[in-house]
Amino acid sequence: MDAIKNFADRWKNYGYEKGETHSFWLSFLRDVLKVDKPENFINFEVPVKLNHKSFIDAFLPDTKVIIEQKSLRENLTKAKVQSDGEKLTPQEQAQRYITGLPLSMHPRKIIVCNFQEFLIYDMETLGECRLNSIINLLSTHFCRIQK
Repeated sequence: MDAIKNFADRWKNYGYEKGETHSFWLSFLRDVLKVDKPENFINFEVPVKLNHKSFIDAFLPDTKVIIEQKSLRENLTKAKVQSDGEKLTPQEQAQRYITGLPLSMHPRKIIVCNFQEFLIYDMETLGECRLNSIINLLSTHFCRIQK
């Protein structure tokens, strides 16, 4: 539990999507989940071909998880106009990426995160798990990610 609290304390005032996503997720995997060499476990800015060129913020190929990262305090359920003019929620944005991926890369889970909140979508059941703080992620709900 100390690792989770330390991580939450470290990241409570950070949350710039473009500049801190890599460090955030590498730290989360290494310091909280105790993944050895997390850079071998996660890929960032994975290109996906839609009607335009786009990128998945983070992809965990071994566990088939897509991460759509947003900046701190950004509303994770509010639709925003994308670069192609379409208005999508972060979850819809991540789901759209699936259409540009080979079947073997289709995710089991989508995580939408703004550095403090996590929305975890199970693509098998289309269920949502809302976690309102980093500390809650492991202390009460992490088993849902692994299922």
